[in-house]
Amino acid sequence: MATDSSAEDHSESAQWQIRLQQTCSVLERVSRQFADDSVEAVAVREAAQALILVQQQRALQRAYRRLLRAAGGELDAEMRQRLVQMGIDPDELDQDGPAERDCD
Repeated sequence: MATDSSAEDHSESAQWQIRLQQTCSVLERVSRQFADDSVEAVAVREAAQALILVQQQRALQRAYRRLLRAAGGELDAEMRQRLVQMGIDPDELDQDGPAERDCD
């Protein structure tokens, strides 16, 4: 049974995924208005790629917050080490930053 918090996280994630798809679709249409190798088309493609990377970081942070909640608010050394082995820096995710705030 999902908690209110996990249901909110899922809903937020689904909303972001829909917005990301819509935005990428718009960017694709804009890009098609220019020659493939034009400065404008390249800029639009790079903007879409940057948006996707930002979304991936936000999703990782949401998952990390869920993990913290499940662990009682703090990760033990073994859990932190497992994250590091997967290429995830828990110290970086612990920091408050623009991607940590709500995105609405």
